[in-house]
Amino acid sequence: MDWRSKLLHAAPAPVGFESLAPATYRGSTTVLPDLPATANATWRQPYSYGLYGTPTVLDLAQRIADLCGGSHTFIVPSGQAAIALVSLALLRPGNHVLLPENIYGTSADLAQQYLIPMGVEADFYDAMQPLAAHIRGNTRLIWFEAPGSITMETPDLRAQMAEVQSANAVRSEKIVTAIDDTYSSGVLLRPFDLDIDIAVQALTKYIGGHSDLLLGSVTIGAKNDAIYEALGNTHRILGLNASPDDASLALRGLQTLAVRLEALEKSTLQIAKWCANHPAIETVLHPAFPTCSGHESFKTLFTGSASIFSFVLKREFLEAGLSREAAASEVANAKVAEVISRLKLFKLGYSWGGTTSVVMAYPDTPRIQQKYGPGLIRLGIGLEDPADLIADLAQALS
Repeated sequence: MDWRSKLLHAAPAPVGFESLAPATYRGSTTVLPDLPATANATWRQPYSYGLYGTPTVLDLAQRIADLCGGSHTFIVPSGQAAIALVSLALLRPGNHVLLPENIYGTSADLAQQYLIPMGVEADFYDAMQPLAAHIRGNTRLIWFEAPGSITMETPDLRAQMAEVQSANAVRSEKIVTAIDDTYSSGVLLRPFDLDIDIAVQALTKYIGGHSDLLLGSVTIGAKNDAIYEALGNTHRILGLNASPDDASLALRGLQTLAVRLEALEKSTLQIAKWCANHPAIETVLHPAFPTCSGHESFKTLFTGSASIFSFVLKREFLEAGLSREAAASEVANAKVAEVISRLKLFKLGYSWGGTTSVVMAYPDTPRIQQKYGPGLIRLGIGLEDPADLIADLAQALS
């Protein structure tokens, strides 16, 4: 061959090489053995095209399914892509979807800005109340989130699933249930033991574990051909393929998930207890604390807690030194911003589950403002020494 051709047709991969690190397989074009093989080149045969998965991506998918106790997992580019895949695969004009009021904000945006305009009926329900009154004849999909985003309520999933099963007993078309299970990483909560149909995760969080990748997963519980086909075909049509390089980072993250979750839980509980005793803090929203809504459900559903919690600053702390006229919400929000700006180790940013501690406030979220006022701050604890993080909070609140 000419040297130009030799550049493109390298020698085959070495035989007999074995490593503890899984290989990273990249590829868009998959080489097929013969022309008849193209007849089976579909998403069900993943090695027909890179869009349908390389060995690296499918290795991650199988490990997530095994970890969660599911039958099949689809890997997608982000946690939000996982939520969108479920809704877009299962919902059609005229269907009805139920979402908890405390759900992840962009999930609500998907419903309000996309699903409703395309003819899907969407309602938001109080996660801490019974579901039965909200279920309609055309209800197709019900979302859960446990604990709820930011405010950390834990719904009674067993009671709510019993309501769904009671409704399904007299229906021709089954209501599909799905849960955002990112908080538990698929291990602290077992959604499929509760007969929930689908569990989604932002692998960006704990499984990635280092704030350096974006990935999501959609896992089906018991084998369900109709759900599998709907998800797989929508995954193909929308081109929701994931990078094998990101998948390799997630595979690496899985190896340390157990020790990271254990360390994060221990540090977070220590810091949350310190916050609960601080004179400027009204309440701590941590599901493992008896003061948090749904704590009894949390105890029966979860085998441990994760690294995020919120606290609410006292109104008198926010208004200290201000006149009655000045003590408006805008000023209170400015006080929250000042506290956050004084933090050194906590970095202001979305997401959580990584090695570095993060902080976020929500001055523009009506649900939070109405219930807790302007003083709610969420912390995502990292792997710093908890004494250092406590000292950072102490100086910021001083």
